Amino acid sequence: MDILKSGAANWQDQVIEFLQTHNLAAEDKEFKFSYILWALRDKAFFKKVITVLRDRFIFDADVWSYGFYHLDDEEICREFLESADGYSLSDEVGNRISTKLLKKNLED
Repeated sequence: MDILKSGAANWQDQVIEFLQTHNLAAEDKEFKFSYILWALRDKAFFKKVITVLRDRFIFDADVWSYGFYHLDDEEICREFLESADGYSLSDEVGNRISTKLLKKNLED
């Protein structure tokens, strides 16, 4: 992927444009979210990526997990914990739990 090889200062903008305009579900795609995970430590870039993916109804557990790195957006963390593609924490806590991020009550 040429974007990530580019030394341009605006490579993050190029990645955002790529995420907005390309078919990320294509079988033979060149792009993998693992290519940009390191860059999600930049909070502004992380928020832009999340916004684009939400707008396109795309979820990637590894991307959403960076919500815990930034610790300020409960909604992102909640989406991660409640997702079927997440790391299944909700399956590990039993039938009943109530926290700010995860509520589960299967006994009702």
